[in-house]
Amino acid sequence: MASHSKKIQETINVAAHDMKNPIATMRMGAEIMSSFSEDTFVKRQADTILHCTYDLERLINIYSDYVRLQAQEPLILVKQECDESFIKAIAKKLQRLELLSERSVTISHLEKFKYLYVDKNRMITALEILTATVITYAKPASNIIINLTENKDVLKLEISFNPAQTLHCAPETLFDFSYITQRKQERLEASLELFVASEIIKAHDGNITYRADDHAVITSTLSRKRVK
Repeated sequence: MASHSKKIQETINVAAHDMKNPIATMRMGAEIMSSFSEDTFVKRQADTILHCTYDLERLINIYSDYVRLQAQEPLILVKQECDESFIKAIAKKLQRLELLSERSVTISHLEKFKYLYVDKNRMITALEILTATVITYAKPASNIIINLTENKDVLKLEISFNPAQTLHCAPETLFDFSYITQRKQERLEASLELFVASEIIKAHDGNITYRADDHAVITSTLSRKRVK
């Protein structure tokens, strides 16, 4: 028990350096679960949480470096035409998600993906992660609308859904990292993915808002300062 107490104290000390750091706090909770419990299922769950926190930390560091780099030099986006197979791959992936989940996903103007820009790749990554995760949370027969539009030098990615009708959990907890620790195991990875996706959106000066009609709108905009 003394060794358990020492380990728990060490993890608490790490998290105490920055109590606003949800990854450290989550890791601390997993360490405590692993130390105190003799139940193999709980230990497996704790190991999964620890594994996810390291992956999450790595991803966030990547995007943090990217944001810092953006601040140091002008954003230069190289325009390139997409292979048609790439567009079909996105459509196929979303169709597969629809089939497996019995949810409806609508993408307006899929042809907007015809031209890719260096940073627009990240928007597509966010699109795929967010779609998959919202579907994970969504009730059967839900409808999620995804819209990608271009206006002059601004790209806009919008995902719209009604949290009251669509989600199993309350909308205010959907993007709350601390809520992850309360989720069941099968929701854990989706929660982490959603957190990473929201970090991607923030990296693009994006925001998550709730309209008066209770529709959640996730919006990410990207201004093309210079295009080669």
